[in-house]
Amino acid sequence: QKIHNMMAGVDACGAHVQYVLFLDANVRMHRNSVQVLLNPLESDPNTLLSTGYTIDVPAQGASIWPWVMCLFRHFNLTAFVSKNSAFVWGGVMMMRKADIDRNVCQIKSRWLQGGYTEDLLALGCATEGRMATASPLQALFPNELRCDITFEQAWSFLRRQIYVLSTYGSRRICAYHVFLQTVLVLGYGLPILSSLAALLTWTCVLLTPAASWQIICTTATLSCFQMVMWLLLVVALKLHMQASVKLTAVLSPERPTICTAHGRYSTLFVSFICAATLIPIAVIASLCSRSITWAGVTYHVRFGKVTSIIRPEQPASLQEQRQLPPLPQQQQQQQQQQQLQLGTRSD
Repeated sequence: QKIHNMMAGVDACGAHVQYVLFLDANVRMHRNSVQVLLNPLESDPNTLLSTGYTIDVPAQGASIWPWVMCLFRHFNLTAFVSKNSAFVWGGVMMMRKADIDRNVCQIKSRWLQGGYTEDLLALGCATEGRMATASPLQALFPNELRCDITFEQAWSFLRRQIYVLSTYGSRRICAYHVFLQTVLVLGYGLPILSSLAALLTWTCVLLTPAASWQIICTTATLSCFQMVMWLLLVVALKLHMQASVKLTAVLSPERPTICTAHGRYSTLFVSFICAATLIPIAVIASLCSRSITWAGVTYHVRFGKVTSIIRPEQPASLQEQRQLPPLPQQQQQQQQQQQLQLGTRSD
């Protein structure tokens, strides 16, 4: 659905248009962001696209679930490490219109022929076509998440973000997505499994009267090491968030700076525990399911491509209020009634 909207916008552009910027509605761009995204495309003809990323921070008074979404975004930000990183975000993406029209690296055909996610397909096209993807470090945009996000909304967000790895445009990209899914499961799942193993070990040691001091000391040492690693992780998350927000404040000094003081260490710790628990489950759910629902629209995927789309039917009262055109089923019924009326008249 988003890809077809993007292509409709490209088709609506006049012949004089040279560059196209795809932008999410909630992105707060800086004063010179368009020029920052445009510079790599003008200076290097081998650059297929230029992209940015969002810096999500929950509003004050937010529950734990906005922080789970925030941490997922911040961990993805680790791929945004250089001016030409292998990273693409569909929320901010600039391309040459001529490259889309000429189907460079099969970008247009892969979008239209069962494409689900525009950014990963574009990254795959650039990789296989040996073209660069520019990611200017100034293209980081602040975004304040709502404080009333529920568990269902956070879970749906994680499912949609991870389900894109179940779609691909070629076997090579499929293998790369399988690798990313493995990294997600191990990267988020191992800390939880190690913590559970430490808890189980302590339980066994305490319930065993004949446990030697050597076993107790070894268990205590490993537990202390794990606690130090957890502490370093939470501190790194806090510092990373503060540095990212300060960077966006420097890029837009005229705007009020997003506050990060309410992101306490305990909040970050609990939110990481929740994220590390939910993300491996989301990966497994994506592998076991061939469909995903996004904004009420259900997409069915087979062999990495969308094969069917099911949209919810709106109530008749809502259709009358908005004066929408009749649904296809209603059109068929009207045509059948007209044919019956014509047949009756001819008789």
